[in-house]
Amino acid sequence: AEAVELPLLASFEDVCPEKGAHMSTVAVDPYIFDHPVRADLVHQCVLYHLAKIRQGTAKAKTRAEVRGSTRKVRNQKGSGRSRAGDARPPHWRGGGGAHPPRPPPLAFKLNKKGLKAGMRRAPSP
Repeated sequence: AEAVELPLLASFEDVCPEKGAHMSTVAVDPYIFDHPVRADLVHQCVLYHLAKIRQGTAKAKTRAEVRGSTRKVRNQKGSGRSRAGDARPPHWRGGGGAHPPRPPPLAFKLNKKGLKAGMRRAPSP
């Protein structure tokens, strides 16, 4: 494969049209720069890398995970109060959350070929 000539934006004088200067060129590797633009592949690569760096650490305990006994708190009948099972329901003090935050599934599948192809197409003009 032959080298591709791309404009090199070296200085303000090279870019400024009123100066009448020409743009410089530099020979670059066609393996990196001579690819058709694929916005979908580049977009998938960006999503893949952003998903990889996310922490996803927001988590709270449910009533099953909160520390405490599962013993029945009081008798079913005879106390005059409402019936109760264990001491960790969401509406009690010290209870677990009803729908607590959980880490979202951050898995983003991208094939190796797709990742490499997207990374090659990102710097292409």
